Amino acid sequence: MSRRVNSVLLIVILALAPFANMASAHPNIGVSTDVSHVILSPGETTNITLTVDNDGESIESYEINVSGYDSVWEVIPTSTTLSGVIPTTSSSTTIAVRLATNALPSNSGSMTITVTEPDANISSSITVLLSVQAIYLPSIDSSTAGDNGLVEMDPGGEVNVSIMVQNSGNVNDTILLSIEQSPDLIGFWTNWTSGGNGNNSTGGNDTGGNTTTGNSTGDNSTTGNSTGGNDTGGNTTTGNSTGDNSTTGNSTGGNGTTGNGTGNGSLMISAPVGWE
Repeated sequence: MSRRVNSVLLIVILALAPFANMASAHPNIGVSTDVSHVILSPGETTNITLTVDNDGESIESYEINVSGYDSVWEVIPTSTTLSGVIPTTSSSTTIAVRLATNALPSNSGSMTITVTEPDANISSSITVLLSVQAIYLPSIDSSTAGDNGLVEMDPGGEVNVSIMVQNSGNVNDTILLSIEQSPDLIGFWTNWTSGGNGNNSTGGNDTGGNTTTGNSTGDNSTTGNSTGGNDTGGNTTTGNSTGDNSTTGNSTGGNGTTGNGTGNGSLMISAPVGWE
């Protein structure tokens, strides 16, 4: 509702702006400005150029006075006197306009600039509209909630969160709040890293289907120091094995070496002559 009222007020002011610059002028003094309507936001500053025409028949000096504006406006002419203005010529000066930081749209209004020729006690004036720009500026402070704005919750849990909502603008406003969910990036990366490492397994010195038989004796057969570790693919290494008065040494099953021989499978070494 307040926005609608402010909008209507601004439209009315703009509609009246073309008529606001109508001067109450003496024929010998012409006055004009480069702008007829000043619109500022709180804290802003602008300049207006005032031009005075000497329409008389003698060299004149003029005094400048500005009045009729609200106290939140600060209006300062750079010069309050224009001296030695020759007939049919003009002289200009600058008027600085500054708006206070605490200004409200209700402080809008106008100012009247009066130019006087003191010798003849005649004057001309002009009116300039002054408007305060409406500012809509809501702000939210969530630093008081949780750990500097970070709230942790258990699955299925509930928590009450208090936040500070402030209207930092210069008009009454209606503020609508909405909640957006942000992903837990820290938790995501933690779970992702754990899941990735869980799929990698290290099998150093792994024995899969390998059989180690050490120092086994049966039927005068000794199979000793047989190692099936550090082996891949279920291969069995039988070393220094003695059975039935025969010696099978350094035998490797499957791409293995038996004795000093190499072959695919297990090779038997013949007994020395005389042992038959």
